[in-house]
Amino acid sequence: MTTPFLFRHATLFALCSLLVLTGAGCGSKPKVQPPLPPDALSKPPEQQEARWIFQPNDALDVRVGLGEGAPMRRVTFTRFNPKTVADFTWANVTSSANKVALSGTIEEVGLRGAHVWLMPSVWKKGSASLIQEKSAMWLSDDAFLELANTKRTNVDIGLRDAGVASLANGAATRAIYATLAQKAADELKRRDPNVVMEDATIATKTIKVNGKDAEVPVIRARNWYGTFEVLQVRQNPLVLSFTLDPDATSGINKTSKEFLALRDLVSFEVTSLLLYGR
Repeated sequence: MTTPFLFRHATLFALCSLLVLTGAGCGSKPKVQPPLPPDALSKPPEQQEARWIFQPNDALDVRVGLGEGAPMRRVTFTRFNPKTVADFTWANVTSSANKVALSGTIEEVGLRGAHVWLMPSVWKKGSASLIQEKSAMWLSDDAFLELANTKRTNVDIGLRDAGVASLANGAATRAIYATLAQKAADELKRRDPNVVMEDATIATKTIKVNGKDAEVPVIRARNWYGTFEVLQVRQNPLVLSFTLDPDATSGINKTSKEFLALRDLVSFEVTSLLLYGR
């Protein structure tokens, strides 16, 4: 009598163990996986990118410079036609009630084929039209496709713009700017310092999107002048950051206070995006 009794209990125990492992029976509830959103796998890439296309009244905040107290600028879009053209207004964000904020309007930003930037540090108050010859702080569609397909393109970041030279306050900073410009001219005899090479590393960057931290896909790249990160969205290849960091062949002392002052003037970083309704 004892052996059949033990056999029956051992069999029942084995059966329960098997049912537990398979997620059913013996008092356990089957594990239910949460359903995927209905369009999670069906959205084409174009629709996944749609969130990042600026609409009228969307905005971004960009810090102009890296130094302490670097000004923040709010860019608000009045027109954004992907891969074609954009218009926007901008204004310095200031916490001082007595300080008049600089502001301006930039129209006809060339998003199709331009290969020249107009960095935020040289935006001038009042109205300006880029007549689609400059892409402000974007890669044009032409440059983005070249970089995506061949891992290289050509972008003039505008460092030799007269406006940049005027930013270099003080004799020492002006001297390091002149040295940098001369080194770039010397480099041009060997290779084009404007040639951009993509970093092969797949990357993301954390920025504020509608007030919350979000990771966005980026292309990291550099040319002779420095490093930058580009939003990896063909419909909106916004340059999220640029840091002046000349190639080692420049021979420039990048730890000197004069160079650091120049770097802090011309570098920039987008810190937040405001995408209303998305």
